[in-house]
Amino acid sequence: MKRTLPILFLFSLAVSVICAEGNLSEYHEAVSELARKASEGDAKSIYELAKLHDYGFDTIPQDSTISTALYLESARKGYPPAMNFIGFRYFNGDGVSKDIDSALFWIRKAADLGNITAAANLGYLLSESSEIPHDREEAIKWLTIASEAGVRDAQIHLATILKDEWQNLPSDSALSLGGKYYVGNAPILGFKLIEIASKKGDPKALALLGDAYSKGRGTTYDHNKSIDYFLKAAEGGNPSAQFILAELLEIFPDAIQSQSVDSTLHAESVTMIHDPHYWYEKADSAGVVDSEVAYRLLYDF
Repeated sequence: MKRTLPILFLFSLAVSVICAEGNLSEYHEAVSELARKASEGDAKSIYELAKLHDYGFDTIPQDSTISTALYLESARKGYPPAMNFIGFRYFNGDGVSKDIDSALFWIRKAADLGNITAAANLGYLLSESSEIPHDREEAIKWLTIASEAGVRDAQIHLATILKDEWQNLPSDSALSLGGKYYVGNAPILGFKLIEIASKKGDPKALALLGDAYSKGRGTTYDHNKSIDYFLKAAEGGNPSAQFILAELLEIFPDAIQSQSVDSTLHAESVTMIHDPHYWYEKADSAGVVDSEVAYRLLYDF
């Protein structure tokens, strides 16, 4: 079976680039301007024109031979998105003879020039492709670059590669690295690492899981899990969680479900857990007097 690259390699036809809302004459002027710039050697315009030839658009006929030639021309002129895409075509033998060396050459060149999609693609190839030798360390390098730029698929793939290695991290190391990813552009990686730290009972890690589930950041939204983790973190002494929980209880007095409360607690203790003032006082004693301070401390890494 022919192996193709994952969906992140594909682009969407950006018709809006040349077809902004307006009348037909304005549209034709936009196409003419694109063609003019392409004929003058503008690499980006050549790339955009190639995309139109890929699908065919109005007066532009669909022609994969022309589009491939244009992608290659744009790539040779130094346009990274074109380099990445022509590499994709060489890898799959799409419109050109399949050539793995040429595919790697162009994708790597685009990645070296800072194209994030190419970085994600290169990391994937170096770790998963059955057609080239694997290089785990280089794959991690490129997937990390793409992940830190916010590429979701790169984060998922990198987390899979590093899963076993991360399990052996000390709690504070997992939390420190996870926190930086979480508050940055790689929340999926952050969530995975914070989850590891939370299993060892770290209150801040528990609070961050509450935050993640409350916002669907790095994981799926789950209101009940969010409350559970904020409660565990608050009970563990995290002042940010204490303040956030107090605010939640003030708005939703029944936010804490009975199954979340330790059944061995005395009735008086159960009452306190449901009392927002109880948690406000605890947070206040640690200097957390409003939500701004609470979240600043929670996101401080």
